[in-house]
Formats: sequence, structure tokens, C-alpha cells
Amino acid sequence: MHWATGAVARTILVDAYGPEFPLAEVLADWRVRYEELLASNALQLKAGARLMLETATNHGIPCALATQTRRALTKKKLRLTGVLDYFDALVTGDEVRRGKPDPEHYVVAAARLGVAQRPVGHWRIPRTGCVRL
Repeated sequence: MHWATGAVARTILVDAYGPEFPLAEVLADWRVRYEELLASNALQLKAGARLMLETATNHGIPCALATQTRRALTKKKLRLTGVLDYFDALVTGDEVRRGKPDPEHYVVAAARLGVAQRPVGHWRIPRTGCVRL
């Protein structure tokens, strides 16, 4: 369930385990464990991600990150992995009304890059790695 966030994760858990499921306690425990994971420097980039960002930067290609994760956690994770400065724009889950796969994240990201009226390529990073779409 690592792909589910926020309200989606809550819905999945309550639907699966019922209304008596101790959701607040489970989420509190998860937050503590997740902060411990981040503090342990166990967070790693997907293979090829840094090279892709370096190559884009070296060729003057602006980069944006569109994610469901909230801004504060997104910036923390990007800092921990040393790639925050590669991004010219961030669009996070707490800044848009509709979640993925709705294109709102990507439309906002393109607008923040100033490329909303031009063709835009993007990469999707699924659980298995980096894919150009």
C-alpha cells in the first residue's frame, strides 16, 4: 500500500478492516516509523534519476516535480537525496484539488515552468523505475 496516500489510504484501510479499525493509532505509528526511516538516510533515488536531472540541467531543460506528497515532506525528501536544487518548480498534493491520474498536477507544473502552451515531455516514476511518457 506504499503507493496510497492521504484520504485514499484511509479509505482503503477502513474499507478493508471496518469502521472499528484504529486508524488514528496506526497512522501515528506509521508517521513515527517514517520519520525514523528518513532520519536513517535510508531514502534512495531510483536508478538513473540523478543522471536524468543532471543531464536536463546541463542542457538547460527546466524540470518540475509533480507529486501527491505534501510540500513539506516533498522538500524534505528532495533535500535528503540531494536533488532539490535540480527542480525549477514543485507541484504537491496539498496544492491541487484533484489527485492523479487527473492531469491537474502536470498542467500546473507546466504553467510554473512557463511552458504551458508548448509540448511538454514528462517522466513517470512508477514502483519499477523511471519511464518516459
